[in-house]
Amino acid sequence: MNIAICDDCLRDIKSLEEHILKVVAPETIRKFYEFLSGKELLEHYAKLEHYTNFDIIFLDIRMEGGINGGQIAKIIHSQVPDALISFYTAYDYPSSRIVNVHPFSYIMKNLAEDKIKEMLGLVFTEAYKRKIRANVVVYYNAKIYKVDASDVLYIAILDKGSAIYLTEKGAEKIRTSADASGLKLVDNVLKSSIRLDEYYTQLKDKGFIYAKKSYIVNAQHITARLKDSVKMKEGAELTVARSKKKEFDDQLNEYWIKCRDRGQ
Repeated sequence: MNIAICDDCLRDIKSLEEHILKVVAPETIRKFYEFLSGKELLEHYAKLEHYTNFDIIFLDIRMEGGINGGQIAKIIHSQVPDALISFYTAYDYPSSRIVNVHPFSYIMKNLAEDKIKEMLGLVFTEAYKRKIRANVVVYYNAKIYKVDASDVLYIAILDKGSAIYLTEKGAEKIRTSADASGLKLVDNVLKSSIRLDEYYTQLKDKGFIYAKKSYIVNAQHITARLKDSVKMKEGAELTVARSKKKEFDDQLNEYWIKCRDRGQ
C-alpha cells in the first residue's frame, strides 16, 4: 500500500509510521510518502502522473503554512471523492466541522498505544476492502474519479488519452453521481486523459486483455469468442487482431479457468 502522512512535525510522522508497522506487516507497505505541509501534499495531487493516489491519507489538522487538515481534506475529496482520509492530530477539531470534511476516522495522538493500534486496524481493514474492488481511474478536467472495473466493457485509444466504454449500469451510476459531475459522459463513453498503456498496466491482472493495439477488453463481459472477434454483453462485437490472436486466446482461457475455479 502507498500511505501518505501530512504533518508539519517529522517526529510525529515517524511515530505514526512506527504505530502502523505494529499493526500491519512491513511488506504490506509499499511506500510511506511524507509531507511536511498541506501545500506539498496538494502539489502532489496537481500532477497527472500521480493519478493513482494513495491507499490511505493521514492528516494532521493544525499545521504551519496557512492551510489546515480540514481544508486539505475538502480539497482532496473534491478531486478524489472516495479518498480514504484519517485525521491523526493532537487538535480537538469541532464535530460540526468534521461532518463537512468526511474523514474515515479521527485518531488523537495522545491516545494510549493499544487504542491507536485498534483505530489503525479499522483504517487498514477499510483500505484492504477497497483494494479488493478493482477500479478504473478516470482523469478528466483536473478531476479524478474511480469507476468499478465491472462497469467497463472496454477501453480504447482516444486522442492523447482514452475512451472508456461503459455498461448501461455503469453509465447510469455516472449520471446519478454528484461526485462525477465534472466528467464527460457521451453515449455511455467517458473521456480520460490517461493513456491506454497505463490502463493496461493497471488492469491486466483484472481480466483486461489487448484485442488490438487500440483497445483492451474486459473479459468479464465477453459472451462468445468468434473466429476473428468477440461478442460482448449489451450487443457490442469487437475485432481481435491476427497479431494478438494467440496471446488474446491464452489470456482469455486463463481468465475463464480462474472464474471456473472460483465457481463464478
